[in-house]
Amino acid sequence: MDFRSPVYSPLQHAAVWLGGWLHGHVAFDDLSGAFIELFGAAPDVELVREIRAVAPSEGPALRLALSGPGDPTGLVEKEALLVGNVALSPVTDETGVATAWNWREHSGPLSLPYYSPGEAESALSEATREAALMIERSGVRIPVGRGNPRQLVRSLSDHYDVPGLPASTPRRAVKLFARADSVAAIVEAVHNRLGDHTFDPQLIGLCRHIRRARIAGVDYTLSEFSRA
Repeated sequence: MDFRSPVYSPLQHAAVWLGGWLHGHVAFDDLSGAFIELFGAAPDVELVREIRAVAPSEGPALRLALSGPGDPTGLVEKEALLVGNVALSPVTDETGVATAWNWREHSGPLSLPYYSPGEAESALSEATREAALMIERSGVRIPVGRGNPRQLVRSLSDHYDVPGLPASTPRRAVKLFARADSVAAIVEAVHNRLGDHTFDPQLIGLCRHIRRARIAGVDYTLSEFSRA
């Protein structure tokens, strides 16, 4: 199992940048620059015009949908940006560059609960403590010679944060994203980079809380953008 996609999606930052532009907090040139860093290509001008046309006129312009075990969304897409009744998801080539965007109108019920930043951070912190305790009690240690775990975690956290967030992003959301990045980096470093599958059950349990923290951070940010 690849632990990158369950804990990280470039759509988190894309949601904040696109939402910031829709609410007038981000210039189009800055939105384009962010999308180039996230997806290797700037957003098509006609696409963003269509997005603006379907975005709600009141309240948050969009939501982030991330799904995984225990988190069904009711969407076909595993991850998407929800703008009105449209689900947007990138189509990427073998190098990871977005060559197009899927535009699909959904009509069925969605299972996208709302979590406050406090609820999401508390749940993630508790799940992390429980996982750490279970790993500690197991007595298993990662063998030496598989790289420096601290450096791996730090480099992954830095990667997750590219291209950064708009200056107007609420500090509370920034902290929540950073917390999610830190836990996600630990999960990916242990499993993918260090090649240790001993703790997979504990790590899998953390993925759901990481996704919910990212969704909560986007919801909070877009709510603040819509009120400013």
